[in-house]
Amino acid sequence: MLLTVRKCDFIYDCNFAHQRFVLDTPLKIGNVKFSQEDLVIPVSGVPIRVIRSYDSLDRNKDGDFGFGWSYSLANMDFKIDESRTDLYAQDEGVTDSVRVGNNYNRNVIITMPDGSKPMFMFYTEQITCPQNVGNPSVKCSLARFESPTGVNATLTTKEDEIWYPVYGDCGI
Repeated sequence: MLLTVRKCDFIYDCNFAHQRFVLDTPLKIGNVKFSQEDLVIPVSGVPIRVIRSYDSLDRNKDGDFGFGWSYSLANMDFKIDESRTDLYAQDEGVTDSVRVGNNYNRNVIITMPDGSKPMFMFYTEQITCPQNVGNPSVKCSLARFESPTGVNATLTTKEDEIWYPVYGDCGI
């Protein structure tokens, strides 16, 4: 190998020194990856993160921050623990989705800002129907989520999600 050292006092006044050497080491240089969180924007208490990453295998690809660099936006991600399939309408594309199989729970898995993925268990709470006029024996279901043990977070619906009985009179 050849080591070259350059010392410049001014732009045009440079001195060079060259030395040949043999590097005898078991060290093997491989793929180098590096990620750096550059920006955190809190939006309604949920952080959105801008993450810049370098990958030496992509060193010839010109990315947003230079050769070998890419970026990603990260925030809390969620997944409903159920299987769904898209419904298509002729000449309209995807119009809706429906649950398939026999997995009818609505547990929610959330990717938290620290990278953990707790599952919030879905359950229903029996309540007297809010619009019930004169028949307190008719019950409705209120959607709720139970936080996992050790998770200091709660998951709620934006508004109370009330499921009315299919059969029966809620006074509506």
